[in-house]
Amino acid sequence: MEVLAHVRGAVGARDDETRRTPGLAERDLESDLAFAHGEAGQPRADLLHEAVDQPGDLLRGQYGGGRRRFQLGLGQVQALGDALAVRFRLLERLRQPRALRDSRPQRLPGRLENRDISVVGDVTRKMVRAAGGKPVWTTLQIAWSGTVTSSRKPDVVPRFPTLHELRFMAYQAIVCGARGLMFFGGHLTQVARPVDARAGWNWTFWEQALRPLLEELASTAVAPALVAADGPKVESTAQDLDVVTRRDGRFLYLIAARRGGATSRVGFTGLPRKLDGSPITGGQVLFEYVQEPLPPPIGAGRQAFRSVSVVRGGFRDWFGPHDVHVYRFAL
Repeated sequence: MEVLAHVRGAVGARDDETRRTPGLAERDLESDLAFAHGEAGQPRADLLHEAVDQPGDLLRGQYGGGRRRFQLGLGQVQALGDALAVRFRLLERLRQPRALRDSRPQRLPGRLENRDISVVGDVTRKMVRAAGGKPVWTTLQIAWSGTVTSSRKPDVVPRFPTLHELRFMAYQAIVCGARGLMFFGGHLTQVARPVDARAGWNWTFWEQALRPLLEELASTAVAPALVAADGPKVESTAQDLDVVTRRDGRFLYLIAARRGGATSRVGFTGLPRKLDGSPITGGQVLFEYVQEPLPPPIGAGRQAFRSVSVVRGGFRDWFGPHDVHVYRFAL
């Protein structure tokens, strides 16, 4: 699991403008297909994302080529679609009258209707199925065109994910199969604080949300779970819970993210036995702390990860909307 924050000038990542591609007017179909597949023969992630999420930008030529990119010929497009289980049905819209194409709201065939932040998991699962075993990276929001006030969209109210929301989206993507994370939009300083606009990046968001999350993901406690192989299937009593297990030579990790709904106690069953055949009797909840020994008095002990008791391969814990718990059980 690799975590990459696109911080312009800080980690050497290029901003969005430097990734623009020259127009395709002079290219033939063969070179267009090579462009769509990228330098190493892999499908272009930015092309696929824009085709599904922001078709207007492609039709206006914002990413270079625009209409030409979707006029590669049905056979070429079908080859790309088959490779990723993606159909560029925007070709149908290109044949429609301009007035119909530009009408609002625009809806692509098969577009997800989930308006909650848990759509991250839905999209990640789709991409995992489409990738056919190849690693999938999920890009998460700092900001994007839909959250930026502009002359074209003067009524947009800027909103950034809270730490709780960003943590949920990151872990839900991991639970649903992402093996890498990217964070987009820190360079959109037109909605940042003045000090961040002068610096060229939203460092306030970094300090308040992104940095604490990345410190957790890169910690010695959590990082091993992100690179470990998938573990055995564990069942839960909640229908709105996304769950995955990871297993290495020392620990079984269980990551659970609740999509929404009410706050309730959730049960888990199916934990395996330890390597020596004895049952697992307890585990830790990573990055959730309690004092040991428990107070009172306050400050008389040390801070440690809180624990859960396991009986006959199962345990229970509380979950609220968009809550995430990361459990670790010694093997």
